Amino acid sequence: DSTVTVEKQTVVGSAEYETEYSWTLVCQDDVVPLNYDFLCHSEGNYNNNRMTSNDYGDATWELTGLNESVTEFTANGTYSRNGEQTFKTEGIVTESNMDMVVTNLKIDKTSEEITEGSAEVTVHGTADSSDSFDFEGQIVFKGNGKATLTINGNTFNINL
Repeated sequence: DSTVTVEKQTVVGSAEYETEYSWTLVCQDDVVPLNYDFLCHSEGNYNNNRMTSNDYGDATWELTGLNESVTEFTANGTYSRNGEQTFKTEGIVTESNMDMVVTNLKIDKTSEEITEGSAEVTVHGTADSSDSFDFEGQIVFKGNGKATLTINGNTFNINL
């Protein structure tokens, strides 16, 4: 378990964030690694000549397939970020949140290529409590360097 604090002051602005990490390696009979669990919480702010922001984020990940006899890693996880931003010149205040879910992302240990799995992202926000915006996207990995990306209902085929 660890906590990292970063404070940065430059000519154009400043930032201060604190991140808490914890991780656990789970083993069978205290010898054979089964999975690696990772948790993270971060919060902080930044300020520059155009905007300020206060936000926080949380991540939870599990990596399996650590045993040598398994040919691929599998990753599952979530990440969320929530915050408030103020645009100084316009005086606009926005609140936004982003959520990401990664499901059964398989990575071949030999080729280091993603062979299957998916990730979904949703973004929601409001500006001055009247205007709002929503975006959603999904990428599905199909193996052999192919994937399908869908953004707000529009689908694109990708050759990686």
